[in-house]
Amino acid sequence: MTRICAIRIALLIAFGLSMLTGCSRRAPADKEKVQPVTEQAPRLEPHSLPERVQVNAPAVASQGECAPRFKNGLTGTCINNQPCRGFGVLNDKHQAECSCYGLVGGCQEGQRCDTIRKSCVPEDELPFERAPAH
Repeated sequence: MTRICAIRIALLIAFGLSMLTGCSRRAPADKEKVQPVTEQAPRLEPHSLPERVQVNAPAVASQGECAPRFKNGLTGTCINNQPCRGFGVLNDKHQAECSCYGLVGGCQEGQRCDTIRKSCVPEDELPFERAPAH
């Protein structure tokens, strides 16, 4: 039993000595080459305010079969039996109208309403900024 304890103590002493020799009090040579703090002041830019506040209008479900199909496979909506390149919402008069995040009438031909950018984007542009498949 004492032999096992002696071996353990010897291993602990050897481990401790190896740790002491591994530590160095000198700073690395490249430390003098690097400045820990930049000399330039941070560039602060004010937050831009939206041009106008867009109130969330109540949504209207698409009805009918007139919804446009986009090249990327997504579809628009059918509002008041008219193809809509956007979403159906209730206006101030509580009537259904096509809109793309405040753009009454939705997007133009060749565009689609993007839920990420909250605006009209080219129809060929893939959602979520994905690269086109080659």
